[in-house]
Amino acid sequence: MQITLLLLSGFLFSVLFGMVIIPRILVISHKKRLYDVPDSRKVHTTPVPRLGGLSFFPVILMSMFLVIGFRLYFWDVNVSGLSFNMLYEYLFLFVGMTLLYLVGVCDDVFSSASTLLFSKFSTD
Repeated sequence: MQITLLLLSGFLFSVLFGMVIIPRILVISHKKRLYDVPDSRKVHTTPVPRLGGLSFFPVILMSMFLVIGFRLYFWDVNVSGLSFNMLYEYLFLFVGMTLLYLVGVCDDVFSSASTLLFSKFSTD
C-alpha cells in the first residue's frame, strides 16, 4: 500500500510540474521564434515550437528527487544501511540524462542535421 501511494504521488508531482513548466518553455520558444517549419518530410502542416521536449528533464529530475526524499523521510529506512552503489547508480543516471538533455537542446536550438549529430558520437 505504501509503495502504491509513493508511486502515485510521484506521478501526480510529474503531472503538476509538467503543467507548470511546459507553458513557460513554449512562451520562450515563441519569443525566440524557435519553430520547426514543415517541409516534405514532416507530418505537421503548421510551424511547431521546438523547445517542448525541454520540459521532460526537469520534470523527471524533480519528481525523482521528491519521491526519493519522501521515501527517506517518511519511511523507516536505515540511512546508514543505504549502499553507496545506489548513490553511484543515481549519479550515473543523472549524468546520462544530462548528456542526452544537452544534445537535445543543441539539436533544438541550432537545428543540426541528424547525420552531423550521429557522426559526432559514432565509434567508427
